[in-house]
Amino acid sequence: MIKVLVQRADRLGDVLFSLPIIDQLKTLPYPVQIDYLVSPSGKDLVAQHPDIHAYHVYTPENRNQLTQTIRDNRYAIYLCLWNHPHLLALGKAAKIPMRIGHAGRWQETRYLTHTVPTRWDNLITHMIEHNTALLAPLGLPTVCQTGSLPIPSKNPWPNAKQKIVLFTQTGGSNIPFPKPIIDAFIHRMNRQEPDTKLVLLGHDPHSPFLNTTGPTIINAINQTSFETLLAWIAHCDTYIGPDTGPTHVASLYNKPTVFFSPLKINPPGTFGSLSNRQVIIRNDTQYPKLRLTTDDYPHYLDYLTDEYLYTAYQQLHASRPMTPTEIRTLHGYTTLRILYFPFPGETPDYTAYTHAHFPVFTAEKSWRALCRQLVTHNISVLYGNVPRTLGKRLQWYMGIVQQIVQPVIIRGPLPESPQNVLHNYRQARS
Repeated sequence: MIKVLVQRADRLGDVLFSLPIIDQLKTLPYPVQIDYLVSPSGKDLVAQHPDIHAYHVYTPENRNQLTQTIRDNRYAIYLCLWNHPHLLALGKAAKIPMRIGHAGRWQETRYLTHTVPTRWDNLITHMIEHNTALLAPLGLPTVCQTGSLPIPSKNPWPNAKQKIVLFTQTGGSNIPFPKPIIDAFIHRMNRQEPDTKLVLLGHDPHSPFLNTTGPTIINAINQTSFETLLAWIAHCDTYIGPDTGPTHVASLYNKPTVFFSPLKINPPGTFGSLSNRQVIIRNDTQYPKLRLTTDDYPHYLDYLTDEYLYTAYQQLHASRPMTPTEIRTLHGYTTLRILYFPFPGETPDYTAYTHAHFPVFTAEKSWRALCRQLVTHNISVLYGNVPRTLGKRLQWYMGIVQQIVQPVIIRGPLPESPQNVLHNYRQARS
């Protein structure tokens, strides 16, 4: 029996993105025992998983004691998914013979025996792909598919024609749905679909939804154990929520999802849902800031109305299941934003891109205007007749000044098919 310790001592969503590793490890031609090292936020998840033999909870305070405990377990393999200095050092201090992690700076990788090159600047490589790429030293392929999660047998839902989970917020870094929008959406659902039940879920002691009630509303905010949270999601018909841990639970359960992904710096190509029926709400191309504060939210989200949300909900229910390729194409179109530099005499035609909801903008002439476009439109690709010196300066502006992933430069006419842009982007980032 080979004992493997998987480390993802971070947030709940990050642990969820690591679960496909378990299914991959189970395909090895020898028996493995899979244990996990998590932060307190991931404890309840790994405790629910039938294929995780045991788990350890990391905090900065228990590091020394934890190192000895892990050493006593005599693990053969350490999969270090998060290059935190303490967690990198822990594997070596615990004398685990094979320590695998993402390639990085020498100060980090000196603790590892095997490193895997990682292109964090490829915005359409999903985090699941980054994680499963670490299995290459074990001869296992990279995959982009959800892991398995048990479905709780107890169904908390009352009988209803349709059952919708509305996840509000966790008090974390993601932008929640504004309360007036959710209130108006609930009223609209009460009028137009009175047989539908909605449960409000969330974990925030200061949630503005604490007193939200109604004949079709079940308010379970701050009132659910993790197992009950899984049950609400596992037995619902539709899930509506922001880019946060419970939304990725819905992805694992393949629930039809309205996925709210407003933050410019959190692209669906990296963190998107893999549900085969999904609608992504992401309008990130018309605001003159990359990083937002709560003061920005009302202006940044001024497009978001209850009618907009209800239309997304209707669109979701009118959709057909997508293939994995179609899901990744949707992620690409809602992640990449193109600034196009026309060739002399060229009149660009963006019709195919408009139909695909793939944003393309024509480059301005002045330096100041170009910098404003990069930030406002959240540009990740400089395409077309990009002057070499100017292109380098624009990359420098985004990478050094704005401290965000530099846009890739692809010189050549804009392809007729938006799909080809995704292919060319992957090639440029390979």
